[in-house]
Amino acid sequence: MNSNFLNGTIDLSNPDVNRRVRSNLNKEQNSWLNIILEKQVWEQTTEFKDYCGQFTEDKCSRAQIPTLARKSFIKDRFDPNFYEGHDIAQRLMTHFSERLEAPANPESNASNFERTFAIDTTIFIMNRLIRMHQDVLDWNWLEILTPVTKKRKIDGVLKVLKVKNVNHQIIGIAEFSKGIKSPDTKDIDDEVKLGRNAMRILNKLLDTVPCEKARVYTIQCVNGDIRIRYMVRPLPSVYLYDEFSCIQLPNSFEDMSQFATDEAILMNFLQDILMTVKTVKKSTEKKTVYKSDVGTTREKRQREE
Repeated sequence: MNSNFLNGTIDLSNPDVNRRVRSNLNKEQNSWLNIILEKQVWEQTTEFKDYCGQFTEDKCSRAQIPTLARKSFIKDRFDPNFYEGHDIAQRLMTHFSERLEAPANPESNASNFERTFAIDTTIFIMNRLIRMHQDVLDWNWLEILTPVTKKRKIDGVLKVLKVKNVNHQIIGIAEFSKGIKSPDTKDIDDEVKLGRNAMRILNKLLDTVPCEKARVYTIQCVNGDIRIRYMVRPLPSVYLYDEFSCIQLPNSFEDMSQFATDEAILMNFLQDILMTVKTVKKSTEKKTVYKSDVGTTREKRQREE
C-alpha cells in the first residue's frame, strides 16, 4: 500500500487497476472517461517523418548514426515554427549521438550522479521541447520551492506564465531518481513524492480551471528512462493518475532506433502541454470545488517531532 493509494488516487497506469475500473463502467461511462484521459496527438510533417524514419535498426551503428543524425530534410527556407518538430528531433538525435561518439573512460562515474546525468539528458530534452513556447511556458530546475508544495523541494517545475491577475500556474513537476541506476527505494519514494505533490498542485489549479480539463504532468527520470504521467480530477474526490509514456534514453547506438520512434511521443506530449496552456489561459475565474487534502506522511511527521 503506497501513499498514492492512501490519498485516494486511482493509478490507471497499473494494468490491474485500470482493468477493474473499466469493468465497473458501462459503455457511456467508459466513453466519458476516454475523453477525460484523452492525449493530444501532434500532426507529423513529411520532413519529420523522413528524418525519424531513417533510423532503422540496420542503420543504427557507430559508423552511420553520426551522419544520419546531422542530416536535414528541410529543402526550403528554414521556418522555426513550421519545422519545429524536425528541428527538435534533429537537435535531440544529434545531442545523444554526440554523447555516444565522445570517448569515455571506464573510471568515470558521471552517469551515476543524479544532477550530472539529468542535466545532460532529461533537462536537455525538456528545455528543447518548449524552446519555441517560452512566451507562455517556463521550466525551473533543481531544488525548487513553490507556494503550493511549500517546504517540499522539487527537481523541476513547469509553469504557465502569468495570466491577467492570476499568478504563474504550475502544470508539471519533475524528479530525478539518482543517475542511470536507481535503488528501488529511491524510485518508489520519488514516485510517491510526485503523486502527492501533483495532487496538491491540481487542487490549486482547480480554483480556476474546469475539473474536466485540468491536468498536472509528472516526469521522473529513473534507471535511464523518462516516465511521463498526468493526473486529473474529473469528479469530487476522484483523482486519476495515468501514464502518458515511458521513454528510454539511448545508451548505445542501437538504442537510437527506438529513440527516433519516441520522438513522435515527445511531440505528442508537447501538444498536450500546449492544450493545457490554452485551457489555463482561458480560465481565470475563481471557482469553488471540493478537493481532498494531502496530509503529511507518517514518516514525515516522525522526522518533524
